[in-house]
Formats: sequence, C-alpha cells, structure tokens
Amino acid sequence: MECCSLPYNAPELKGAVALVSRGDCSFVSKAIKAEQAGALAVIVMDNNPENDEFYIEMVKDDTNRDPKIPAAFLLGKSGFNGGVVESMYSFVVQ
Repeated sequence: MECCSLPYNAPELKGAVALVSRGDCSFVSKAIKAEQAGALAVIVMDNNPENDEFYIEMVKDDTNRDPKIPAAFLLGKSGFNGGVVESMYSFVVQ
C-alpha cells in the first residue's frame, strides 16, 4: 500500500496504525492520507531489503502541510515487504 492517495482500505484504517510502503510520493503525503483515513499513526516500510546502512530522513516536502499523527520508518530488511510484516497492512490499537 503506497498511501499517496486515499488508501483502498481506508475504512479499516480508522483507529489503526497504517503500514505503508516507501516511494511514489513524500512521507508527508503518506502521513496526511493515512490521517485522512482515520489512522492513529503511520509506519513507512523500506522498499529496499539491502538498505540497512543508510539512514532515511522523513523530511518535510515544502508544501506547508503538517500531519497531526506520528510517523516512523522501518529501514531495510526490517521494513521490506518480504520481511516480518509482509501481509500486515494495518492493526487496531487497543
């Protein structure tokens, strides 16, 4: 799930933490779309399983938008689609 537009599973994200893939739009755009879907937070997973050495900064995109939900990034193998989170797209916070 890229989350560059309103996610296809937006109803399922209400009250959940969104797990989205890196790429195609800014981190800010991903957080804003997850927030619009009702997510409590967003975790961006890396799209490169070999990227365990380079820190990725989730910087602003100069659009003067500020998401109100927390966002985090899973680097390399920890965040790659083929890793531990391969089939998880959201989970409800209890």
